[in-house]
Amino acid sequence: MQQYQIFLINGKEKPYGVISWLLLLLNFISLFFLTVSFRFEKWVPLIFAILAMVFSLVPLFLKGIHKKITHSWSFGLFSIAWFISHYFIFGIVNLILGILDLLARKPLFVRVDKYGVEYPSAIHKKVYWKDISNVIIKDGILTIDFKNNKLFQQLIDEKKQTINEKEFNDFCRMQLE
Repeated sequence: MQQYQIFLINGKEKPYGVISWLLLLLNFISLFFLTVSFRFEKWVPLIFAILAMVFSLVPLFLKGIHKKITHSWSFGLFSIAWFISHYFIFGIVNLILGILDLLARKPLFVRVDKYGVEYPSAIHKKVYWKDISNVIIKDGILTIDFKNNKLFQQLIDEKKQTINEKEFNDFCRMQLE
């Protein structure tokens, strides 16, 4: 069965990464000042905060500054630190941030086969050929035109794979006929 998996460029990944780093730093500073305010009587939250920062910084030096680094483990450790400190709302927020960080860094791709097109949204959405007007790749841009007048356009990550545009467009045209 002929199938195409097209990786897309996630243009929001870099801003999400900066926001994650700022939130991690804010967590660390907050837990440090919380430890200072208790006159260093409660060290365990600060130890978890230090471990969380180590979990974020060590991969930065091992993988390199331009590689994808997930901070979900660090947010999890900060969450434990907040739970130990009895600030449960901050713990829950950090758990949610860890899940969101994991979702924001997952690779985006579109899968095209003889049954239809599966594309990224909040959850991968499968659309059948009967609901699609046109699918085409041109100049490194994937365009999906739906019959309900919705349009999906995204840049293709050509570093991950090369797609024969003519072959792909011919395949899609055959499926639409």
